Formats: sequence, structure tokens, C-alpha cells
Amino acid sequence: MIGIEQIEYLVRNTPTDKLKIILNFLKRNNFSKFSALQIQKECKLTSEQTDLLCKICQSTLDGNSLSIAIQAIMKLEEYTSKKNSKLVMTGDFIQSNVDFTHEKIYQMIAEAKFEIIIVGYWVYKMGDFFTRLKELSKQMRIIFILNDEKFKEFIQEMKDDIGSLVNFEIYKINRESFPEDKLGKLHSKIIIVDANQLLVTSANLTIVAMEKNIETGIWSNDEHIAKTCREIFMNWIEKKMFIKLTERRKM
Repeated sequence: MIGIEQIEYLVRNTPTDKLKIILNFLKRNNFSKFSALQIQKECKLTSEQTDLLCKICQSTLDGNSLSIAIQAIMKLEEYTSKKNSKLVMTGDFIQSNVDFTHEKIYQMIAEAKFEIIIVGYWVYKMGDFFTRLKELSKQMRIIFILNDEKFKEFIQEMKDDIGSLVNFEIYKINRESFPEDKLGKLHSKIIIVDANQLLVTSANLTIVAMEKNIETGIWSNDEHIAKTCREIFMNWIEKKMFIKLTERRKM
């Protein structure tokens, strides 16, 4: 019986170029006649990789079947890596597989090519955030979809932060058509980039949420999820649940 878990470990911890050498070796040789030293030299492996491959080889004498199993797991790993997700948090912690909220947001902005949608309860005193947006191409479409509470109080400050930002739109809840007895607050905090990645988080776009609070979210580059989320919000805009506060500036 081929050890699938051992093959998965080998694939995850061996560079692709070496995996290709292993596949060629398994297909063209009777590996049962080779010593561990010969396998290590032939496949250019580390001692750990060699020991693992030898253990895997002991489970079958059929090199073709083993190479097929390795190829299948390589394809599965490639597919999984393309549909990735990651924990994103604000707080005082050290954890290698968790991203900090502000770092992930700025990384997403840097990767944007044509559109950024910011859905949130509010954006407040985020000068560095707007600086990053202003560094993008003037062709970039930037959409803010925000809650209406305290809108009049903070909108001028947000406009000042936006400053020279060109291609932007701001939407808020349409209270004339959707009073609070029909629609409560917009409490979502989401950033969607190019309809192919999104961050769903508890964090508002505020300095406190970026630096002091304990906030938790999930980032994903699953295009189906990102596109679906975008379609829902854009559909609400079409239905006038959210109305535009500003017209897009001409370039």
C-alpha cells in the first residue's frame, strides 16, 4: 500500500525541480536495486528527502504507479495553493502563519490592477491608507460603501484624506427608501480587490482597529467567493439600497 501521507510530506517539502527528477528516476529505473546513497545522488536529494523517498519506495515495487501517485498529489497541492486563505489579525502576537491586518490590507492595495471595493462601518484617520491609494494608477476604480451613521460628521475629513485621489465613488445607505425599521446598519468590513481576492474582518478602517484592538478576519483569493461578494454589493447599488454621495472626478 502506497503511503499517501508520506508522499504528501515529500511533495510539500521538496522543490518542484527535484520532484521532476524523482519522477523521471521512478519511471526509467528499477529503484529496488538502488541503495539509498545511489538514490540520493541520482535524484540530488537531501538526506531527509532520501530517507523519506526510500520509505515510500518500500511500499511498492511499481515505479509507474508511484510516479502517478506523486504527480496526482503535486496537482492537488498546486490547486490548493491557488485557492488559499489566511488568518488576519490585529493584536500583540507572534505567529508565522498569521498576517497583521494593516500589512495584509496594504499588500492587497499594492496588488490591485483595476478595482478596489471598500465596504465598512467607517473610515477614520487613515492617512497612510489614503496615501497608498493615491500611489496607484489613476485608472484604478476605488469604491467606498459605508454606513450612514455620523456620515455628516466625518465625511469632510474623509474628503480631505481623499484629496487628489481621482477615480473614486462613495456610497451610503439610502435612508429615504430604506429607513432603519427596514434596514439596520451596514456592519460588514470587507475589502475586495479585482474580484479575485477579499478580506472579511472585524476591523474598521481606523488606527485603533489597525494598532490597538484585537481584530480577526480571513483573507481569501478564491475568485468565486470574491466575485460573488462583489456581485451582491453591486446589485444592492443597482437597487438603490446604497446611493452615491460623490460623482467620479474627471481626469
